[in-house]
Amino acid sequence: MSAAPGRSQASSHRSPQGEGTPVSAAPGRSHASSHRSPQGEGTPVSAAPGRSQASSHRSPQGEGTPVSAAPGRSQASSHRSPQGEGVPVNRAPDGCFAQRHFTLQALPREAWKNQGGWTRPVAGVVGHDGQTDWRVSAAEITAAGPFSIFEGLERQAVMLQGGRLRLRASQPVDDIHFDGPGSMAAFPGERRLTAEKPAGPTVLWNVMHRRGVVRAEVGMLGDRVMALPPTPHVLLYVLSGEVEIALPRCRTQGLGAGHGLHLQQLPAQTLLAPGCPGSQVLVTAIYLHSALRG
Repeated sequence: MSAAPGRSQASSHRSPQGEGTPVSAAPGRSHASSHRSPQGEGTPVSAAPGRSQASSHRSPQGEGTPVSAAPGRSQASSHRSPQGEGVPVNRAPDGCFAQRHFTLQALPREAWKNQGGWTRPVAGVVGHDGQTDWRVSAAEITAAGPFSIFEGLERQAVMLQGGRLRLRASQPVDDIHFDGPGSMAAFPGERRLTAEKPAGPTVLWNVMHRRGVVRAEVGMLGDRVMALPPTPHVLLYVLSGEVEIALPRCRTQGLGAGHGLHLQQLPAQTLLAPGCPGSQVLVTAIYLHSALRG
């Protein structure tokens, strides 16, 4: 797939099958330093505050790997498939690893179920009965109004953009409050909620999963390296700063603010690390019911 317009440099990453995948280079950096984590080689480590040089991390096999640009970079790592952004790329046979890069702005908008607002679908699966098994989308809230009702689904929401937001329930004890990007809440899809008018444009990361079929876990990356769960689907979205992803037998990938990855059939021992202090990275993992029973 081709790089986004305006890039002057690209580094070639190898997939588990050895195919090269272009990613963005670090703008304005001319030197690289080699870091080792406390756990030893193969673990990405966070950058020192105010660094002006790119860091070269070692993969689990010890190969040096360039990483993404620092926060505030003017050139984003935007990948395009032959059909354009937002289209799955790097497709692999069932059971093999694949990934898709996305930005929310490039995803098409569609009306809410109750026609009360707009959302941008990110990923999801519909069951054989035509009902949603799981779905991730970015819901835009610009006015007061009711949320849609989803029978049989559990919901989780994380604020990506906005300030304070209150979702009113029939009982005040069930009201939901968001106080800024990164704040989150979980609630049943049957609960009747009405959003108060937000102070400004607001976007919620909306995760839904069907009870007894799928489980979704949503959280934020902390200050330490974490191992991503080897689940059928993992979605990453960077709210601020940057993140580094190290897959076995692959070079480290960097992801900047406003960019996301949908990872499928993620191999074990995949590591995620903040690329700079204060980075906010949203991690959504989807577990299938068959995997839960196992």
